[in-house]
Amino acid sequence: MSELFTNGDRPSLEKVLRGRELRWDLQEKLLLRFPEKSLLSFKLNIPGPVKRNPVILRMFQVGVEDIENLLAQKNLSPLLEKKVDADTGPEWFLVVSQDAIELKKAMADLEESMPLGRLYDIDVLHREMDHIRSIERTEVGYPPRTCLVCGKEAKICSGARTHSLQELHEQIRECMKMERRMIEFG
Repeated sequence: MSELFTNGDRPSLEKVLRGRELRWDLQEKLLLRFPEKSLLSFKLNIPGPVKRNPVILRMFQVGVEDIENLLAQKNLSPLLEKKVDADTGPEWFLVVSQDAIELKKAMADLEESMPLGRLYDIDVLHREMDHIRSIERTEVGYPPRTCLVCGKEAKICSGARTHSLQELHEQIRECMKMERRMIEFG
């Protein structure tokens, strides 16, 4: 299991910041092309320097399967999808004909119900007048994300670096133990 946290791609801060720019550019292009649709953007929340390795890629694939299954249950087929396999971690973008609020609610339900859901970073965006807006969890009846370790608001603990990487990684291991599709790494 240790390879999850020590082996793999360790992108520089410059690459991480460039990845954010590229993500934003792609999101903007997709929503300009499909202005009346919702955009689902999926990646993983993996604390620490390693952002891409076989274990992380498998967790990402499990997330993709979870999202695909949920969309199939709702009879939703993406109008367009794009996977990005970057040093900063895998990402998946889907344009969907679904109200953004309803889609965010479904994705928040998924994040809360699946064993690896706490690690999923699923954003739902849409065009609102002349800008792009991301739907917040609080808009669909969920509290802000909670910390993997203590249960407080994740942004507070993350910003203050309240917990060690070791503590966070141990909680990720616990999530992985509950996911049968990750058994080969457990």
